[in-house]
Amino acid sequence: MSEQFIFRARRRRFSLFVSRVGYFRRGIGLMFRTRYTWPLLFVFHRPCRVALTSWFVFFPFVAVWLDSRRRVIESCIVRPFMLTIVPHCSAHYLVEIPLNRRNSKITRFLVGK
Repeated sequence: MSEQFIFRARRRRFSLFVSRVGYFRRGIGLMFRTRYTWPLLFVFHRPCRVALTSWFVFFPFVAVWLDSRRRVIESCIVRPFMLTIVPHCSAHYLVEIPLNRRNSKITRFLVGK
């Protein structure tokens, strides 16, 4: 089930349909999924530095960390089978956006590729 998620990046407002991840699915994320899945939204109750792994993710994706006001703090492209990706600061939200044609406009703006 998807929901609309609105956030800001460099004075621009973006709307993205995401699938919210529950507590027990947090450890899996995009593992064992296809590149055509919905972006995943992770919500944290307090700011934390969330490290990622792309072990068993067979396609690249963009990881976007957001603050409590839904502004982009940091974003990066995550390649398949990377062991750990650690952000530089704490975040309230994390969005994992698969690199595909449907998400190309927003991913190009966020990471510049």
